[in-house]
Amino acid sequence: MIYSVGGIEMVSKKHIIIGSIVFLLFASTLLIIYEKMSPQRELNNFSKLIESENFDDLSLTIYYLNAFTQFPLSVEDLKSYPSTVKVTINGDQLAEHIDLLNTISNVELIPVKNKSRIEARVYYVFKNKGIKIFDVAMWGNGDDDNSIYINGKEFKENDILINVISPFLPK
Repeated sequence: MIYSVGGIEMVSKKHIIIGSIVFLLFASTLLIIYEKMSPQRELNNFSKLIESENFDDLSLTIYYLNAFTQFPLSVEDLKSYPSTVKVTINGDQLAEHIDLLNTISNVELIPVKNKSRIEARVYYVFKNKGIKIFDVAMWGNGDDDNSIYINGKEFKENDILINVISPFLPK
């Protein structure tokens, strides 16, 4: 309902409240969809990059712990831990494994039901021209089986994301 007071039209509080609620629901829905789609979108962008077969500026850096530790490590802890091994792979080496890299397009990201704390033992990041495309940290210690983190978001473990780095790790 619109009221006119001294030549100024005013909308009733009821309409303002209803409009605000509708706007908040719409904005929340968009935010939830964006949050869930973001890692999948990054994986899809990576797959398109691989399909273009332009590996010149592509790199993969892997950090993994080759020792036993009982306490949880964040990604930053893992990267700076004295026993962590760092492996950097350039575009030429990645190009030799194009079929394996193409399997990333088959990754199905399933969010975990119960969020957990990260216990990073493996972390890797793909970059193009020095800019992060996506990163993966393994593992979470929640109620679900082992979980993985893609761009900081937690999902159920997926063997494809483990297998894609296996040829680059020392035997």
